[in-house]
Amino acid sequence: MRLLTFSLAETVHAVELSTVEGVARWEEVEGRGLPLLDLARWLGYGGEEDRQEGRAPVLVLQAGGRRALMRVDRSGEVLEVATDAARDPPEIFPRHLLKGVIEHGGGLVVWLDGEALVQEAWRSAREEPA
Repeated sequence: MRLLTFSLAETVHAVELSTVEGVARWEEVEGRGLPLLDLARWLGYGGEEDRQEGRAPVLVLQAGGRRALMRVDRSGEVLEVATDAARDPPEIFPRHLLKGVIEHGGGLVVWLDGEALVQEAWRSAREEPA
């Protein structure tokens, strides 16, 4: 399994590379009608100022025929991991978005479910007032 790593508030996360269409700047994708998932804000991480002002990259995710955007602090490297490499995530993370936690480079990587992130972005967009 190939994963793309990215950081949010000094925590390394990863998502399946097969669900990543690309990495862009906010101004390149703004106004395209795609829902935006600000995962760091949703998880209660700090640093919203940089992400909100468009200085941070945006992952363009695709799954199930839908596309969505996710703000990140930095994109990282591509990892090759065994599908059984993940262990159970800590209880502090929303379970429906997680595949597990992976040990890499002396630290932990939070493996997120790309398909679930796209679904969450669309669900959140429907719930926000116009």
